[in-house]
Amino acid sequence: MDRLCRTAPRPPSGVGWDVSRARTLVLAAPRPLRGVRPSRVHLEWAAKASADCLDFALDPSPVLADAGDTLVGASVTVPAVVNDTDLVVLWCTIIGGLVVIMTGGGQPCTRVPVQVTLTTAAGRRLFESVLLPIDNDSPATVPQTVAQLAGGIAIAPNAIALPDGSILTDSLGQPFILA
Repeated sequence: MDRLCRTAPRPPSGVGWDVSRARTLVLAAPRPLRGVRPSRVHLEWAAKASADCLDFALDPSPVLADAGDTLVGASVTVPAVVNDTDLVVLWCTIIGGLVVIMTGGGQPCTRVPVQVTLTTAAGRRLFESVLLPIDNDSPATVPQTVAQLAGGIAIAPNAIALPDGSILTDSLGQPFILA
């Protein structure tokens, strides 16, 4: 399942959502050691139970800071759902420069690969694969549902809502967000 998120063409303001530091991974730029490039570090978030509905985040600021670049979009992919209790990404958004995803479900005693592609204002693309362990603290659980637009597009907490309560979307039906 693929979830996209894009920033709105206006400056961010408070969105009323705090991202958990305990479930945030900071992306570090690889540094050569005397001309030898170190092997790639495999990232892994803290474990969740199948019954948990939790947000997880990636912080790309160290990778982007020296280039003066900013994060403007991200897409997240997890393996195709086979069972109704498999891990799903309920929504993906950008909050305060972090890529934030909300997850639900997952088969106990597994490690699910989450593929994240980041897009920057300068047109850079960065691909990260992060493992999300599902512990056995709860039996396999069907993920909870979240508010959605027509077509099954999830509404993240920082989607721009108009005064009438409708969500501001682009021409493809993707919600604009306050990043």
